Formats: sequence, C-alpha cells, structure tokens
Amino acid sequence: MGPIVNLIREAGAAEVHVRIASAPIRFPCFMGIDMSSKKELIAAQMSVEEICNHVGADSLMYLSVEEMKKVVQGTERCDHCAACFSGKYPIAIGDQEKFEFEQIQGE
Repeated sequence: MGPIVNLIREAGAAEVHVRIASAPIRFPCFMGIDMSSKKELIAAQMSVEEICNHVGADSLMYLSVEEMKKVVQGTERCDHCAACFSGKYPIAIGDQEKFEFEQIQGE
C-alpha cells in the first residue's frame, strides 16, 4: 500500500485517503485458507492509525465486522466465518500457530 500511496502523491495528489472494503485481518486462518501467522499480519501488530502512518496516507478506514455481516445478510449463506477478523474461531484452536495446527490435523 505504501508504494501506491507514494505513486499517487508523486502524480500530484494533495491528499490520499485509503478505504479497505473489509475489516482488518488480525488473526491467521486455520480453516483452510493459507494465511500468514499473526506476527506477519500488519493489523495484528499496529493500530489503524499506525498503519495509516506506515503507508503514508492521510487517512485509513476499514469496514467493521458488523458492517461486513450486513453486506452478506440475505444471501443464501449468511453464517460466514469471520475468525481472521474477530479471533472467534468456530472450533477451539488454542494458542497454536497455524503451522502447528496443520501438523496436528495432518496426523
């Protein structure tokens, strides 16, 4: 995101306001999507304000988990997993890292 913000500024933008169409991903996915460990997720390490400063934007906003759920209400399946956003997994995970969890599941 930082290089894109810089390119926009170099093109003459006076301000750059970033909007992300999801909630911040703060937790790894253990449910089948190959997603980073918590230490590799920027939203798990920094606040929204810190991320905004890190990428050099004037403002940064994400959707909330509740706003995301509103988007999918009324769809055939509205019980989508949101664990990577909320940390509330549909099964007990504990404090294991994704790699450890996958090793246990593969046995």
